Amino acid sequence: MEERTRDIPERLGRYEVRGRIGGGGMGEVYRVYDPVNRREVALKVLKFTYPRALHYFKREFRAVAGLSHPNLVALYDLHHEGDQYFYTMEIIDGVDLYLYVNGHNRLVTDPRVLCRPDRAQRVRQTIVQLLQALAYLHEHGCIHRDIKPSNVLVDRGGQVKLVDFGIVKELLPGGEGQSLSQVFGTSTYFSPEQSLGSSVTAATDVYAVGVVLYELLAGTPPFEGDSADVAQAHRTQAPPSLVQRVPGVPADLAVVCMELLSKAPEERPSAREALEMLDAPLETDYAEVEFVGRRAARKALHRALETVRAGRGRIALIEGPSGAGKSALVETFAQEARLFGASSFTGTCLHRDHVALRGLDTMVERLAEAYRKQCARIMRHLPEAERAALIDGFTFLGELLPPHMHGMADGSVSPGLGLQTLLREVAEKRLLIVVLEHLHLADPATLDVIEVLQRGGGLPPCLFVITLRPDAVSPNSRLAAFIDLLTAHPGTERIVLEPFTPEETMQFLELHLGKSPAWLADHVQRQADGVPLFVQSLVAEIRQNPKGAPPTFDEMVTRKMAALPDGAQRALAAVCLCRGPVPGRVLERACGLDANGVHDALQALIVAGLVRVESSTDGSMDAVPVHRRLMQVARGALEAELTRQMHVLLAKAWQTTGGTAADLRHHWTAAGEAEKAPRYAAMAAAEAQQAGEHVRAAELFALALDSTDPRVDRVNLYLQQADCLTQAGRALAAAEVLGRLAEEVPDEGLRWTARRLELALVGGRVDEALAREAAHLPDGARVRLATLLVGLDPFLAEALVQGIENPEVRLVRARILAGRHDPQAIAEARELVDSAIPGPTVLDRIAQAHAQAVVCRAEGAGRAAEAVMARAWELARDLPTTDPMTLRLTMGEALLALEHGDIARARAAGRELLMA
Repeated sequence: MEERTRDIPERLGRYEVRGRIGGGGMGEVYRVYDPVNRREVALKVLKFTYPRALHYFKREFRAVAGLSHPNLVALYDLHHEGDQYFYTMEIIDGVDLYLYVNGHNRLVTDPRVLCRPDRAQRVRQTIVQLLQALAYLHEHGCIHRDIKPSNVLVDRGGQVKLVDFGIVKELLPGGEGQSLSQVFGTSTYFSPEQSLGSSVTAATDVYAVGVVLYELLAGTPPFEGDSADVAQAHRTQAPPSLVQRVPGVPADLAVVCMELLSKAPEERPSAREALEMLDAPLETDYAEVEFVGRRAARKALHRALETVRAGRGRIALIEGPSGAGKSALVETFAQEARLFGASSFTGTCLHRDHVALRGLDTMVERLAEAYRKQCARIMRHLPEAERAALIDGFTFLGELLPPHMHGMADGSVSPGLGLQTLLREVAEKRLLIVVLEHLHLADPATLDVIEVLQRGGGLPPCLFVITLRPDAVSPNSRLAAFIDLLTAHPGTERIVLEPFTPEETMQFLELHLGKSPAWLADHVQRQADGVPLFVQSLVAEIRQNPKGAPPTFDEMVTRKMAALPDGAQRALAAVCLCRGPVPGRVLERACGLDANGVHDALQALIVAGLVRVESSTDGSMDAVPVHRRLMQVARGALEAELTRQMHVLLAKAWQTTGGTAADLRHHWTAAGEAEKAPRYAAMAAAEAQQAGEHVRAAELFALALDSTDPRVDRVNLYLQQADCLTQAGRALAAAEVLGRLAEEVPDEGLRWTARRLELALVGGRVDEALAREAAHLPDGARVRLATLLVGLDPFLAEALVQGIENPEVRLVRARILAGRHDPQAIAEARELVDSAIPGPTVLDRIAQAHAQAVVCRAEGAGRAAEAVMARAWELARDLPTTDPMTLRLTMGEALLALEHGDIARARAAGRELLMA
């Protein structure tokens, strides 16, 4: 039930708060509105700021955010804004399990009421769904640790949602630092081992399910009293017989309940086994998958580990597409390495985690959990600035030292310096493996820290294992540059995962199906293309129907698609026909769905394993195919006319939602109406230009020029394209456009040539051919070109203004003379500047101020030059960043900063020039 109080914030980040849903020990949960995606979600905000609370809060999100199951609440995005951490999740309009089963919150102990058929059916349906959620959770290496009725919600349609993962524990094979040794949970539902603080396993969760089921069947839990008495009873007493206590209780439910309540963890059935005992349908083959093959990759990893044992750091970069088995390889290697005395610590970058240093912070926190005392000693001896930066970047480390030792980070020192020392000294006493999964999802801060770790050959003596999907790396991106640096490091070994060999596929079949004929292994290998994910899926299908004909890959995927709801099928049709990620707004328009409809459709596709959702920091969402093979099958299943219609809808949707020229061309061509692409591109270009999206607008204008319609104003399209390219800082590309215009409209060729040469100079192109062309231009055009040429080729600039006299030429000559570093020339430059009377425009006054600053700098009057530049910037405040005058001022500022030793300011000006 929602609450409204004056303590409720109006906004959290971009989210508008509409009411309080509830709260717990760690956070408050609000109903909020997401204006970007135009739908309501639940938002959980962390109450506390101390490091341990943040550690658990992030772990709660990260352990479950990558999981998708109909009976698990979906987690969306983790944010850090200001001093607040919060994440969003699915909003569930429902009630807790007890209220759903009974219809009220009153105590029920009458056997006649408890055993009513409708009530018994509700108990069965909800417990089955709860077990299905746990089977999935356990399969993916997580333990909930707090199963109780209030954490099991049921919506109006009877669908169970397991919520509140605040104390979830991850099972990390071969890993260390998995959890802090504390007792978690609610005593009424404690397993015997949980109440003793012993190691918890998946059996702990199923014991709690047994308590919940007992409470639903009998009306009260098996043991009641204060916490200590209840915990003691769970350890020492058998639960009262359900059959004696509630005559008429469903026999199979009673048997399963008592089995789940076995004192010894190993005697309890697993969640999957409990489902089988209830003859419940198994939506997925939850059986644990054995690792096979990858012998060469494992050998390479063990060789790298031996190098580390000898005291030299190594980096193993594991590359492969989605479904290649990167994570399984890392997990298996960690288990094997542990047998040889190695300790491993893993962090994973997630799609919708927007916290700096994501993944890397998890690894560091696990390391600190495992070696608290040693890490604290190392940190005490760090230089104060390094220690402050380390704690500022990895806040959990603040737990290890008293607050007065934390220091204050000022941003001048990278946390990577302190981390380098920490890892080096920890690795001196033990064989250390640190793992960062999904590098393609890392944030820039993470890349910066790893760069520091490997800088100057100072790689700590650890084995760094990093996984990467190369197809997810955009060319010319920060990540692409980082990978080039990483692979060039002498300590890096690239391990590329290829598809399974036929022998590996046969090995997989024999592990999971027993002795298998060669023809079946060949069938699976061909159908799966050797992709481990698809081999596993096909084998699961064969296990579920061992007597039937083995399915083809297309049959398996088509069956999965047929089970999707209508909205999800439409969304899948749209995604499979697009060339890359598809924004939610495009799906809305193309599929005729509202924001909630798109969300529901995507959740169904995520659960089916067909797409995943990626979100940017501004909240916009994209649907991304899990694998191209899946999309090939989806395209093949569409009827021709439906395909054509969807391409038309997608073309129109992309036009109004920021689509590129390539998107419009692709969909109109695929729809058989290629002639419409230029017309719609012209409309989209005008909208993009108005919105300041200059690069996109230029691409769309280029497509509009493909039109064969004689009514099209081609001169205007060329000019608009050139203007957009200029505004985007692509002067050379704009010059090429004007060159094409001059060829197409020769009557005005001289006019366009002058502007083209000016843009070529702005773009830094100076050559003999350009000089020859410029000599034939009118005086005004030559002066403008000379103004741009002064810094690039002063001799050519002087030749261009030969024989021309006006104030602008005086300023050009003054700048040329000031650059000669000759006292007489500098004195002449001063006379020219002082005698030049600026023209009436703002640009004229800026040009004179800029020339004055150049002369002041040549005279050694740096402070005077700065003052003049400040006046020039004040005049130029309304000019676009790509205007030639703005670029000249920025260059002048960079030079002045260098002369004064202000490296930071010079770098900032240099970055502005690069961005322009």
